Amino acid sequence: LGREAGPLVMGASIGADAKKVHEEWSSAERASYVTSSGLVCPQGEEAVQRFLADAIVLAPLPAPWVMHRSQRGEYFFVNRRTGLASWSHPLEPCLRELADVCRKCLDIDRDLRDATISGLHSKWEADAKGEYLKWFSVDDGASGQTYYCHRESGESRWEHPAEVLLPEHYMRIMSIDMLRSDSYIARITSRPSMEIASPFSSLSRRIHRRREQESPRCRVVQAYYIGDVEADSDAEHSSHLSIDIPSDDDGSCSSGASSAACGKDSDLLSRCSTAAETYFIGDTDDDASDLEDPWDLDLEANGCSVP
Repeated sequence: LGREAGPLVMGASIGADAKKVHEEWSSAERASYVTSSGLVCPQGEEAVQRFLADAIVLAPLPAPWVMHRSQRGEYFFVNRRTGLASWSHPLEPCLRELADVCRKCLDIDRDLRDATISGLHSKWEADAKGEYLKWFSVDDGASGQTYYCHRESGESRWEHPAEVLLPEHYMRIMSIDMLRSDSYIARITSRPSMEIASPFSSLSRRIHRRREQESPRCRVVQAYYIGDVEADSDAEHSSHLSIDIPSDDDGSCSSGASSAACGKDSDLLSRCSTAAETYFIGDTDDDASDLEDPWDLDLEANGCSVP
């Protein structure tokens, strides 16, 4: 089969639970996809293969794409708006870019690696914010719905720009953050190819961030923003708010610890109580944008067991 499977009739199979399918995409299947897609060389790039297999499930698919499994057990991707089906992941260009970043990071020392990653962070965040601000909303009087237009290209779509832009940006940022860790690099460069151990659980619209901590049973919940966020809570004034959430002895999340860490009066309490990471894009006080409110992608932690 070619890379493009062509139009697909919308039916019962398209209405399947995409989240469940995403979570069932095993590490071995992801590794096979990475290789068969030509993202890495079949031989000699096992570390890059493992990195991409981890990265590919860090973020949900951009709207309006969903993932399904064929009757032969093969995964494919469907655009719910057009009905187009493809064997190619909609973020495959991003994965190719991340593969190049991984190759570079594996060949340099830690200090240069950190500097490279920090530089990419700054560039990608500026690019994401700039692209987001090019979109504006339009109310369709006939249908009563809102659609979105691009100021420069004139492109229009029904999906909120954040649902389209954030997954790719989030995958980039979270993926290269993994490469800061010496232990993670040691793991992907030493483990057998089919024993890929991702430090992140399988996700659909659930995304969480895990950082190395001095305590083996502790994780960080981080409210992360693109742009300036102004609110009454001091917690919301911080562009990077990290909260330590200790785990129970079995590695599960402790809701009591979450509430205590967030504080009863914190605006973040409802989000932190489920050990969730909230990810925003945009400015609340920026008149230049018609999409002024921060966009909450409804990210929710899927457990916090320590790898």
